[in-house]
Amino acid sequence: MAIPFQQDMRAQRNLERVAMRESYQRDCLGIWFLCQSDKCCAEFMSGCINNYLQSMRKKVKGISKKEFDMLKKAM
Repeated sequence: MAIPFQQDMRAQRNLERVAMRESYQRDCLGIWFLCQSDKCCAEFMSGCINNYLQSMRKKVKGISKKEFDMLKKAM
């Protein structure tokens, strides 16, 4: 999940410092998005992150139960 986000932000948005980290603490999953730019404002970067999350949500919603069970077993 991190690699497509980083590629999109670097290639299409011209942001140089981009990172995404997944965390798992106290039985809670989380994702940290880190962006730094001297060319874009914080609101723009926040909007890019939101757009990425919405696109990933559409992909996840499109997964069939069979695919989901297969991915779950692979973990």
